[in-house]
Amino acid sequence: INPKQLISNKVVKNSALKSEYFQYLCGMIQVKLFNPVFVLLLALLFAPRIVFCQDYATVGAEDDTAEIETNLLVEAQVLFNSKPFEGVIIQVINETEKVVKTDTTKPNGFFRIKLDFDSVYVIYFKKKGFVTKKVEVDTRNMVEAEKEFGYDLGLFKLSMLKKETSMDYSIYLKPVARFRYSETAQIFIVDREYRKEVKKRFKEKDQEPEIINF
Repeated sequence: INPKQLISNKVVKNSALKSEYFQYLCGMIQVKLFNPVFVLLLALLFAPRIVFCQDYATVGAEDDTAEIETNLLVEAQVLFNSKPFEGVIIQVINETEKVVKTDTTKPNGFFRIKLDFDSVYVIYFKKKGFVTKKVEVDTRNMVEAEKEFGYDLGLFKLSMLKKETSMDYSIYLKPVARFRYSETAQIFIVDREYRKEVKKRFKEKDQEPEIINF
């Protein structure tokens, strides 16, 4: 039996032919294994794969031990005159009127906080000489299974308003926007019904409605 013929045929159906084919391959391997050039080629071929596998295993181990975030991420940008506004104090008040989170906007106007589930929060935007604004975030009514995952409120932008002595700012005593969890979509959304209330409130005061941009 010609071994080369066996290789060219690719498929070996007869058991006797399979045996001879196997012996031929073993002989070839024995010869090549002791060939220095062959050994070097094997080393060059498999070394990168071994390193990759080690790196992959390390990354996998890190991922397995990483703690999963189980809260709501709130990230937003505060503006004044359409420009990033630094130094705005961010305070988060819970249902018991307790301050649970604080932050200050960076030079780019951004801040970042994380809120626990099963509560109603009011986020205060404060700076001396400016109107204090509020945004409500309701993290209740979530499906229990969904609480095992982290959520992102979605980036929004809020503009600050400089105080003037002749103006009535009582309209800002209530939040200018409300976010809530949608059981249908299973994400956090803007409360559209509340948005209508805000627009009506501003219209009654003859003021431009507060708009939070996304």
